[in-house]
Amino acid sequence: MKRLRSEDGSASLEFIIIAVGVLLPLTYFVLTVSAIHRAHAAAAHAVREASRILMRADSFPVGNAAARDAAALAFADHGLAPPDGSVRITCTGACLTPGSQASVDVSWDMPLPWIPEGLDGPVTWPIRDSQTLVFDLYRSDPV
Repeated sequence: MKRLRSEDGSASLEFIIIAVGVLLPLTYFVLTVSAIHRAHAAAAHAVREASRILMRADSFPVGNAAARDAAALAFADHGLAPPDGSVRITCTGACLTPGSQASVDVSWDMPLPWIPEGLDGPVTWPIRDSQTLVFDLYRSDPV
């Protein structure tokens, strides 16, 4: 019995169609999601370390500078360099006094990998994290 249609050579064509149509977008999706997750983990790490440093500081100017350095180091640990001004430290009341509050916020827009700039600029994903600290009522003044 003779076959009506020959299927010689169709496997390579099907592989190319599946690789381009399915595997490349799936690979890009996985890489993009992992980059977003890495950025969120870096932001959480930066907020945690900056808060920890600020809580232990003896004065606000020294603590503010050290907290910003700790946040930059946390981002560098994850291979990221967010833009300047992405880490904000604000206080309610007199900073570092018993009962006062400080807030550490990280806010930046991470450009998505391998996407060219659009008409309004790069395509970005918002990365946000924050923590509010309450300084201990029994905090002693530095000696």
